[in-house]
Amino acid sequence: MKLFDSYCYADINAVASQYYSKSTLGDGWVIDSATILNADSFNVSAISNNKIWSFTVTPPNCEKLGFDNSFTGLDTTDALHLSALCVSLLVTAFCMKVLKRPL
Repeated sequence: MKLFDSYCYADINAVASQYYSKSTLGDGWVIDSATILNADSFNVSAISNNKIWSFTVTPPNCEKLGFDNSFTGLDTTDALHLSALCVSLLVTAFCMKVLKRPL
């Protein structure tokens, strides 16, 4: 599976198809073709002002189909541990505030 635009696709053909469907790269460059090179990369040709530009795209691997919004790299267990640490810090600060009050 390959990652492109925060979405995991089943194979390189699907990624190349999505890349080609963007049709433009900005600054007037128009995508002319997206040709599969191998199981990991594809070649893209773009045209602007009668100049042809070609480059290879190698998208990273991903683990599951669909949107991959784990930009932080944290999984659920890590997020729970981090949340517990934050709560512990707030509880400790509250306890210190209560103990600091005159009796």
